[in-house]
Amino acid sequence: GIAAKIIESLFDAYPKYLSHEVLCEQIWGSPDIETQTLRTHIYNLRQILQKSLGFNFVKTMHGRGYRLQTPEESGNTE
Repeated sequence: GIAAKIIESLFDAYPKYLSHEVLCEQIWGSPDIETQTLRTHIYNLRQILQKSLGFNFVKTMHGRGYRLQTPEESGNTE
């Protein structure tokens, strides 16, 4: 599904971030996808990660895009 494609793209790019355009190109084959569409899928992915793993691995890089983060990077080392 879409969530798997997002996490795979972010995993492949780690530790770098991916812009909205690059993520949309990799997931849907076009950079011209509505911003809200990607945000909704990122939100849903975060909910899944938080519920199943107890940590949200997707970090928003404001004005740049998204990247994966470790619990150590976020200060969440419980």
